[in-house]
Amino acid sequence: DAGDALVLRNGDVLEFAFEVEEDATADEVTTYVLKAEGRYEPDYDVYAHLKPQAFELLGNYPNPFNPSTRIQYDLPTDARVKIAVYDAAGRKVATLVDGLQTAGRKSVDWQGLDDTGNPVASGVYFCRMNAGGDEQTVKMMLMK
Repeated sequence: DAGDALVLRNGDVLEFAFEVEEDATADEVTTYVLKAEGRYEPDYDVYAHLKPQAFELLGNYPNPFNPSTRIQYDLPTDARVKIAVYDAAGRKVATLVDGLQTAGRKSVDWQGLDDTGNPVASGVYFCRMNAGGDEQTVKMMLMK
C-alpha cells in the first residue's frame, strides 16, 4: 500500500535493528525485504577513518551525470593535489582542486561548469588528478 511508504529526504538516515527470538532454532530463517527507489549516493564519510594504501582516482558518481557528479579519490599521505577537467579536445575546462591536502579518502563535486562559471556542453570529459608524483585520468559523460 503506497500510503504506508516511508519517504527519506536528503540527509535522512534509516536504521534497522532486529532481535532474535529466544525460542528460534538455528534452521529458522526470517526474510526482510527493503525496496529502494530513486538515486543512491554512497556516503563516503563512512570510509574517512581508513587510510588509503595508494594514490587513486576512483572515478565519479553518477556517470553519466546531469547536472553534477562527485569525484572520489584516495591519498595515502599528505600531498599537493591538482584535479582538473578537460574536454575531448584536451582543453582544460575547470580546476576543481589545487593545493595541499591531508591523507584519506576525499571527494569533490563538479557542477558541470567551466572556470568562469558557465555551463559546459553535453559530451565526454576527462578528470585528471596529479598527486604525489602520480597522474591518473577517468572518463566522465555529461548528458543534458
